[in-house]
Amino acid sequence: MKQESEMNACIPTPNVAKANRRQLVETRAERLFESQQDNDLEKSKLANEFKQDLQSIKMQSTYQKRGRPKGHELTAIGLPSKKKKSLKTLQPFNKLHTSVKKKVMLEWLVDADVAAGVLKNSQQLLSEKDVEARPEMITDAVLDENVDIHLIRKYFQYDAWLLVTQVVYGRSRKLKDTFANNASLEYSCSHDLDDESQAILCDHCLQWFHMKCVGLKQKPKKKYFVLQTLPPCMLNVASALPR
Repeated sequence: MKQESEMNACIPTPNVAKANRRQLVETRAERLFESQQDNDLEKSKLANEFKQDLQSIKMQSTYQKRGRPKGHELTAIGLPSKKKKSLKTLQPFNKLHTSVKKKVMLEWLVDADVAAGVLKNSQQLLSEKDVEARPEMITDAVLDENVDIHLIRKYFQYDAWLLVTQVVYGRSRKLKDTFANNASLEYSCSHDLDDESQAILCDHCLQWFHMKCVGLKQKPKKKYFVLQTLPPCMLNVASALPR
């Protein structure tokens, strides 16, 4: 009996066990809270140290200017230097923007001022009197495979467009007769060079030039040949070419 009473005394009652668990939970919660406080203090301390470090860094108030020196526009003796003008590179006709192509093709058939006017105001259509009616006065460029003459159809009245087609057809017939009679092509200068192998086509203005006139001994291997500057023999007719 005595042993049983001692064993029963060792077993905690339900209330005591509940109180013990509650105390254990509270103890763990206090430890976690203290640990969290310690972490917050540590973070705050690190943040303050980082802020102090940033404040201790001295930034440079002024920076050195970069680039070319101040007097780069002057020569060695102090005179203004001449700036090189950037040259505009001409492109092959088939690579030009459509608006540029239209302007060039219109100037083949009508006066340049008339072409500029109709491009500004497309409602004002070109009439027959505006069109060059002589096939011999039209450039062979209008027959080139890279030229789509129908791009400018909308700028002409019906009768004027009929005249354009007749003029272009007349120029085509003239060119065919030239080949049929084994005659020499019409070059853009007055030099008499009948050998066809001595001719080269400019892919920008679509005009034929003597290779001797443009300073070439043989045809270049590149796909396009664009004459960037006119040869001396062309200076008297430079206005006739679309540059």
